[in-house]
Amino acid sequence: MKNIITGLSGSIRSRMNADRVINTITNCRSFEDLFNLIYKEGGDRKISNSEALLVAALYGAIDAGSDIKYFKLKDLFPLNCAAHKPSIKNSQIEADGYIISSPVYFGDRSSLIADWLKSLNFQQEKLLPLDGKAAGVVSVGAKRNGGQETTNIFFLSDVLEMGAAVVGNGPPTSQYGGTGWAGHMGTIIDDNFGLMTSMGTGQRVSILSKCLNIEEISSTARILFLVTCKDKHKKLIRKIESLPFSEKIELKVLDISELHIHRCIACNICPNGNLESEYKCIIPSDSGKAENDDMRFIQHEMVKADTIVLTSYNGNDAGKDNYQPFIERTRCLRRDNYVLSDRLFSVFVCTSSMTDITHIRALSSFLRHNMFILGPFYKEIVDKTGDCLDANIGLDFFAKRLELYTLKMAKARRSKISNFEYLYKPIGYTS
Repeated sequence: MKNIITGLSGSIRSRMNADRVINTITNCRSFEDLFNLIYKEGGDRKISNSEALLVAALYGAIDAGSDIKYFKLKDLFPLNCAAHKPSIKNSQIEADGYIISSPVYFGDRSSLIADWLKSLNFQQEKLLPLDGKAAGVVSVGAKRNGGQETTNIFFLSDVLEMGAAVVGNGPPTSQYGGTGWAGHMGTIIDDNFGLMTSMGTGQRVSILSKCLNIEEISSTARILFLVTCKDKHKKLIRKIESLPFSEKIELKVLDISELHIHRCIACNICPNGNLESEYKCIIPSDSGKAENDDMRFIQHEMVKADTIVLTSYNGNDAGKDNYQPFIERTRCLRRDNYVLSDRLFSVFVCTSSMTDITHIRALSSFLRHNMFILGPFYKEIVDKTGDCLDANIGLDFFAKRLELYTLKMAKARRSKISNFEYLYKPIGYTS
């Protein structure tokens, strides 16, 4: 039985009948067929711009081997309908994965999408109403820099908090989902790039949903906690080492806060094609020598891992923070045909600041590496001594979910569920 991906149109301008959407997408045999369909429907103004992106995304889901559903959120939430009383139950749009399309409203999603997210909390009894679900997003703005990326990141952040696993649009750009550029209805036909990123989003949601639904799990897997900053008493590291993982998990805690990581020099030959080893940065690296750079060693540990957890501490007694130079230096991993593709990623943050946005920064960075992002992230508020005051979820709960999905993803990746070839193309560069 194929997995099911539900497309939810968040535009008040949505027009297409659900059966017609599914039938026409199913009958497309190539992207050229799809483009011709969108060109005709868009030119005749029978389809809204965000609907067109959703059609492209759903085509991508079919292309990756999924079945699809389609709903207009304006039908589920008519005018003056309370979010806790949609016209149909969420069980009717139940799926293995969701793709949401939205016009941009001041850098954010539509109110229809906000109502759908609220309804999940009203109707579901589970702590995490999207646990085990894949999610992606496509959005359209009237300008090329019209808030599409913030709209996508905000939505992905919301569904991560509900337990979803999320993806971007995959190669060749591997960013935050579909990003369309269109103002008046029908003008999306001029934005081939936006349609392509939307199709890629559908493919990634389909692949992720298959991985999440795999029945057989791996017998062993490796989780790497990358500590970019710690407290002086190392309470953070001890907390991670005490997480209740089973014997199936090989836990590695790598403290990179005190390692030598040179800044990226933004060279024009990244990755260095003259190097045959897995390390392809032009900066010399020889771990263990004080005068040299440790990135080769860090990269080796990352590539071995099935799951990477970005770990950070932001308190009164915080030490050196190596996050930014580390992130810069992962540039060669992305450019080397997305070496970290299809690995799981999460975040573990202890902070004394309510305004800490490390988790948002990490989300946006590692989506660019074509990884699967698992929510909710672990976020803990600490006092001046580094002791826990409060946390969004329990440590045991975080560890058990991380182990389960690590074992699933490890099995899926080794079974090569995805048959897509991930290639980096330097879009935006002249050479």
